[in-house]
Amino acid sequence: HYKIDKTAPVDNGLIKERWNGFAINLAAFIHGSTDVVILTFFTDLSTVSVYGVYALVTSGLKLLINATTSGIVPVVGQAYAKGDKKEINTKLDLYEYIIFMLVFAAYTLSCLLITPFVLLYTKGIEDADYNQLLFGILLCVAEAVYLIKAPHLNLAYTANKFKEISLPAYIEAAINIVVSIALVGKFGLVGVAVGTICAMAFRTAFHIYYTKKILGDRKQWIFYKKLLLFLVATAIGVFFCICIPLTPDTIIKWIACGVIYAVILIVIYAVLSILFFKKEVRYLINYLKK
Repeated sequence: HYKIDKTAPVDNGLIKERWNGFAINLAAFIHGSTDVVILTFFTDLSTVSVYGVYALVTSGLKLLINATTSGIVPVVGQAYAKGDKKEINTKLDLYEYIIFMLVFAAYTLSCLLITPFVLLYTKGIEDADYNQLLFGILLCVAEAVYLIKAPHLNLAYTANKFKEISLPAYIEAAINIVVSIALVGKFGLVGVAVGTICAMAFRTAFHIYYTKKILGDRKQWIFYKKLLLFLVATAIGVFFCICIPLTPDTIIKWIACGVIYAVILIVIYAVLSILFFKKEVRYLINYLKK
């Protein structure tokens, strides 16, 4: 059906960014695979099993949050394509607010409930020590840090800045590998979780910085102010949650704890939103109505 002109000159323009795109995907692959590979080489398989069970929870939450927020990415891209900086900043503020709300709510609950869940899930299995509270918390923190950069990462994608963000992607991967290998021998699961946190923190800080280069007039402190507010609100919420005299050692108690914790966090984040994020809440309500 098609007549191919084999004498036409080769045009690689459409795939000129392929290696920069490869760097981004390589970093994502390393983020998802480094811990398991390093644990396999430097520890025993029972430790890998513990990691795998905990990762079931955090990976599932990550997929859920990405699916929930996927609809807003084109909205930010449309604003960027129009070149309206005021609209871009408004929609980026909304995107940040939604990400912070979802990530902090989901992963704070996960920090509180992941280890009791794993202990219930593996009840009766004696091949490994699944009671790894610190590791569970650090793994949740690592995934949370990975996700909160999403608005700024997607803005860089929208602006076609693959080349500019490829080097930080490689650095992130290197930090993850080097720190994890350095710490895994002494700290095991905790060591690889710390390596992931260090790598994610670097990449997140870079993208907050790079957004200023894309938009020009957007200050970095906007992100860090939101981060600080949510951290304070989360600390208050966790304090109230751990004061509840209920041990989630059965499925019923675990569900009850989850419901109570969720209500506490929702109330605190609602108060936070009313006090500090009125603009974002109004815009979100209008966006949902449309």
